Amino acid sequence: IARKEILKARITKTISSVRPLTMFLPVVFNFNNGELMVTPQGAKNSGDFLSLIGTDGFLELEPGENVIEANTLVSVYPWHLLKISSY
Repeated sequence: IARKEILKARITKTISSVRPLTMFLPVVFNFNNGELMVTPQGAKNSGDFLSLIGTDGFLELEPGENVIEANTLVSVYPWHLLKISSY
């Protein structure tokens, strides 16, 4: 059974979509003052697998007209579990 991890993170830049389909945007993780931040990476279309190289996970945009403002808390799905050290 696969286990899905959903993390909450702040998005670093505003994104928007007017597509009639659900979009899955690859993201890169970083930390700012101990808070998880995500930066969306450009993907040209659903077959653009090369855009996944160097990313840490993805976020989901529902179909329709959507705008997510920078600094908004979003749900992200990591490719792997995060290991955060306390030192």
